[in-house]
Amino acid sequence: MTYTSKLTTPLKFHKFLHYIYFPICIIAFAFFSYTAIFEPSVKQSPYYEGDMVFTLFELALCIAVFVGFFTWQLCAWYATILFFLVSILYAIFTINDVTLGTFYPKAQLAGSILWFAMVYIYYKKRKPLFNGSKLDTANPSAESFCGKCGKPLQKGVNFCPHCGANISF
Repeated sequence: MTYTSKLTTPLKFHKFLHYIYFPICIIAFAFFSYTAIFEPSVKQSPYYEGDMVFTLFELALCIAVFVGFFTWQLCAWYATILFFLVSILYAIFTINDVTLGTFYPKAQLAGSILWFAMVYIYYKKRKPLFNGSKLDTANPSAESFCGKCGKPLQKGVNFCPHCGANISF
């Protein structure tokens, strides 16, 4: 099932990510960046450069997602997916970090994969909603969107004129 209207789509998880999860991530990554820059003991870690790149990149993605979610921009959809993919890559990057203990890196990797799967399944169905409008004021059944590319469709068509996807049910 693909959702095409913000009025009829369940968005509780989206609101949780937008108003709670990503603001906390922004604060956390900003704090980690500040600590990594101004704390001399952190610079002695063998993972310092990778940690800095990861932290700054994730901070930028969090800000892009948070801002993009306000206006339902497609870039926010992609940044959300990329954010969780980069988290998996970071967990793989730090899997052999002995300073974290033996259980934590494996748990971080498993958690990152689980989060990515959950978020991807959730947002794949909601991709058509990310069309740049803050509020869906039109009749939910008046206009539909392609489940593959998210572009608006005219009534009565069987294939998307933009990507060619079969949209007949």
